[in-house]
Formats: sequence, structure tokens, C-alpha cells
Amino acid sequence: MVKISIIVPVYNTGHYLEQCLDSIINQTLEDIEIICVNDGSTDNSLSILEEYANNDDRIKIINQENKGQGFARNNGLKNANGEYILFVDSDDWIELNTCEVLYKKANVLDTDMLFFCAARYIEDEDKYDYTFKDYNYSSLGGKFWNRIFTYKDVPNIFKVAVSACLKLYNTDFLKKSDVHFPNNFFEDNFFFYSLFLKAEKLSIVENQFYNRRIRDDSTTQSGGRAFMDSIIAANQIIDVFKDNGLFEQYKNQLLRKKFNSNISRFFGIDDSLKEEYWGRA
Repeated sequence: MVKISIIVPVYNTGHYLEQCLDSIINQTLEDIEIICVNDGSTDNSLSILEEYANNDDRIKIINQENKGQGFARNNGLKNANGEYILFVDSDDWIELNTCEVLYKKANVLDTDMLFFCAARYIEDEDKYDYTFKDYNYSSLGGKFWNRIFTYKDVPNIFKVAVSACLKLYNTDFLKKSDVHFPNNFFEDNFFFYSLFLKAEKLSIVENQFYNRRIRDDSTTQSGGRAFMDSIIAANQIIDVFKDNGLFEQYKNQLLRKKFNSNISRFFGIDDSLKEEYWGRA
């Protein structure tokens, strides 16, 4: 069993993929496996993956028809053998000591999920943003860093970043929870809250390990039809709380979150889709 399985879903990110893979294969913790799930890419992504795999036997390539990032991540999970799981999107990259520090900390604290910080790299402006509160957990006041907590300890649980890429997951915990990504966009929401409400040992390290690329043509920035799935995602969150018997306790916050999310996506979606979006919301 390797220490960490890193799952990288790949779809037409050939322009960024080498930077992502370089940040992974050069980790100071070498006892890792790198599971790259090629989600039917039509650019040069697969050839890049094959070139890297020929030079590093820790890389495993899984090819699938284009079924979306959630399906690709689930496919990666089915093939993971590590003690812990880490997700990295193929247009992002991680710091070189990420795995080593996280593995040591997760073992000391025996965490189900270990959260860590991220910076946003704004591609159009070629600059970094370290102030985004969802990615630095500043809204939690730093009081949960390097200590064990559960969702019950957090005053506003909707201030915690849902991104799947900003946590190190204990594989046994994932298997026991039996949670998978849904096959729609904004799939991180369902996956995060399903695990967050079950976890008995959470912690946060203040290190900024992850670099999130913000680009105009990404799914969450483009304003295209994928934005329709934000309505599905909002309803999935509500269903998670209902399934855990927590809807009444968090009802006001959940409905406020759904309203704010839908309004935000409405203003971001292409004008030609606004009427259809509002009709579904």
C-alpha cells in the first residue's frame, strides 16, 4: 500500500497538464501513486500523460469516454490503493512538499479529512490572490488549525470550502462512508457535505499547498449550460442534510445558501440561458 493516491481527472487541459504533473512527480514524498483519468480528451492530453507514464512507473492512466469530472474521480477512487486520497485538477498544481507534510500531519492527528489552504492564480492577470476566504479559512478565525473538530464545532458550516482538492482523505473513512461524486457539474458540494457531516476527526493546516487556476473558459467561469447544474447541486446539498436528519436544524441557512447560489449563477450565466435557468430555479 502506498502512502497517498493522487487522482487527477483530465479533460482537454494539454496546455496546463505538464505543470500539474511536474508538481506531482517531484513531491518530496515519493511513496505515492498517480492515477490520471483521461475523460475522453480530444487534444494532446493523452499523449502528454503517456509520455510522463513512460518515465515514471507511479503513473497509472485510465481512459474513459467523456462522462464528466465526477465520473472520472469515482473511476480513480475505484483504482486507488493509498492510505490517503488527494485530488488534483489537471489545470492546477501543488507545492512540492504537499504530500509529505499532509501525510505526517494526518498520521499524527489520525484525521478522517485534513483541510489545507489554497491560492487562486488569476490567469488573465498573471497574479496570485491569497485573500479568498473560502480558500484560507480565515472566516473560521484560525481556531481549528492543528486541532480535531467536527461540523458541530463550526458556527457557520457553509463558510468551509467545498472543493474536493483542498482535503486529504483517509481511504478507510471514504470506504466506510461509501460516498461518491454525482454525475453533474458542481459535484464537489454533494461529496463534501456527505463526508463533512459523517467525519469524526477533522483538522486544518494553515499551509497554502494548492494553486487553483482561475481561467475564463473553465466550467465554473464560462457561464455556459453547465451552470444549470448549480440548481441540481443546491438541491443535492439539501437532500444530504435531510438524509442526515439535520434539515430542520439548518433549514434557514440551507435555503439562504440555495437562494444566494442561484442568484449568483443567474447573473453569471449567458443571457440566452437566463430565462430557462430562472424557470428551473
